[in-house]
Amino acid sequence: MAMVQVQHNQQQQQQRPPPSASSSTYVAPAVPSWLQAQLQYLRTHSPIPLKVENLRSGARNSCILDRFSVLIPCCLSLIKWEVVYNGNDTRVAPDIIFGDGDNTFQPLTDTSDLSPCHFLRDWTPSDPTRLLKLILVIRVLYLQYQRKKVEEVKDERVRFEMSTMGAIQGLEMCVMATSDGMEEVIFSVPLVLEVDSPYSATTAQAPSTLLNDISLQVKFPVQKGQSIGSAPQLKLVAPEAMKDVFDVDDVKLPEWPEHMCLVEYMPTLQLTIQQQVRACILYVFSFL
Repeated sequence: MAMVQVQHNQQQQQQRPPPSASSSTYVAPAVPSWLQAQLQYLRTHSPIPLKVENLRSGARNSCILDRFSVLIPCCLSLIKWEVVYNGNDTRVAPDIIFGDGDNTFQPLTDTSDLSPCHFLRDWTPSDPTRLLKLILVIRVLYLQYQRKKVEEVKDERVRFEMSTMGAIQGLEMCVMATSDGMEEVIFSVPLVLEVDSPYSATTAQAPSTLLNDISLQVKFPVQKGQSIGSAPQLKLVAPEAMKDVFDVDDVKLPEWPEHMCLVEYMPTLQLTIQQQVRACILYVFSFL
């Protein structure tokens, strides 16, 4: 059974350039059919937006593309994992290399029903669903791992936010390093909007369903485990397909006064967004 290895991105082997295109024996690298089927299933069936990039070969003079990067949504941001297959032995499950700072994330030690070992046993490349199932279950464990990291932050404001918001369905939280060497605690909070369609016809439900998929990303800067005390960074996030109808970047968020907290801020925000979304829906339906 292959192991899901936790390594730093710096430890990855450097990609070797392909042979010269002028060589008469050169064959352009390609994705093998079994991996193509897994990637196609991932793209079309994933319940979350996953993005595959940087398909490449791990062996010199190989014509098989057997490794790639996958961008995983986490707290409305993206993290990058590397998926590494052995193109010469399709029976071997892939290794997954996590990012810098996640060296303590060890999903194989999990003994619950979510253990990735269940998906790594008897790995078969002919099952196109295996890769997606493996990534999704590891992501669930990763979110649990990040939640524990947030719980370890020694900051009264962060702990209070967790105690009042922790039970919200769909809430995600994590601790991420910033470019200036500091850290920030990030919360991803789904908005609950009452935006029923003004029409009952089935074909008229799509706009209201789409416009209900809005979340708030909240970033609390922390330094040595203590928050800085300033207002958090707030950002509305919505599916890209929504922009043609309702662009959340155009929404002016309510102010965050001193001593404000999320449990008090969210009702005001949701009412503001709900009013604008309803107006948008009525405008859209006026052309139908």
